[in-house]
Amino acid sequence: MLDDIQLKIFQYCNKIEPRYIPKIEIMEYQGANLVYLKCAAGDAGPYQAPVDVYSKKEAGKEQDRTMKYWIRPASLTVEAKQSEIAELFEKFAAMPFVDRINSRVSMDHMRRGYLEDFIRESNSSLIEELNVRSLEDLLVSEEAEASDFTEKTFYGPIWKQVRDALDYIKTTVIEEKVVKVDGRAEAGRFFNYPYNALEEALVNAVLHKNYKEDVPVEIRIYLDQVQIINFPGPDHYIDMEKFAAGKVQARRYRNPKIGEFFKEIDLSEKKSTGISKILRELKRNGSPMPEFETDVDRTYMITTIKIHERFEMENENFAQKMSEV
Repeated sequence: MLDDIQLKIFQYCNKIEPRYIPKIEIMEYQGANLVYLKCAAGDAGPYQAPVDVYSKKEAGKEQDRTMKYWIRPASLTVEAKQSEIAELFEKFAAMPFVDRINSRVSMDHMRRGYLEDFIRESNSSLIEELNVRSLEDLLVSEEAEASDFTEKTFYGPIWKQVRDALDYIKTTVIEEKVVKVDGRAEAGRFFNYPYNALEEALVNAVLHKNYKEDVPVEIRIYLDQVQIINFPGPDHYIDMEKFAAGKVQARRYRNPKIGEFFKEIDLSEKKSTGISKILRELKRNGSPMPEFETDVDRTYMITTIKIHERFEMENENFAQKMSEV
């Protein structure tokens, strides 16, 4: 069975042009065998794949073998527009030499000193193991550490999911800084991310989600920004420039009953105040203005809240300090 699955994966990969083969591992978990695919960024792209990858027997219809370029906005797979295809070619053409894969390299070409310098500069947890682990072990461990991430899912009624997610953000993401301001007796206070802005962005995503599709609202927390992703994006009548400036009055909620209930439990304010509140809270905190991303078909919406510059400067200074050790 496992051999058949791997063979099928290779058959599908052979339909990609240029040819792309992911790393395949068989892992055992709680008595079950899992097929683990690691799809690292290739350096021979951009890649094309046919519209239909299944056979006529599998799909029950004639195959469309037309080769297309595809992109992944959030959790969707959509055909790339002409401008997006141009960006893909520019991206691969601009890939630095050091980022390109060399399939002919071997362990004999690796220099342990360079790897040790990188581990120290990145403040990796492997620092204490430099003197006791082999070069190959260090390379594998560094790769695993770099790809590690934490995924947390919230369950229950919608209002509870939102409250639990906000509690998680408040206790694990939000940080406050107090600084002395010259000429003022009162200290200045600001946050890496203003909580009220994140709260409003999340509630806004939940209110405008399409609940006929089984695609969750996502919150992605990075070192220097927080992204909130929902499906679909804004209605087509909405001008995105006016939207980003908080000057658009939505004609309706997608989910009016949820909106009314959220107002009853103080999770939402009156209609059409969400974006203007986000802008207001970010400005009050001295944070950069948010970014709103969608596609031509408005299939998704990504709201990006960037970290306060003082926290970003600390991250950069820390990295610089480590590189000088």
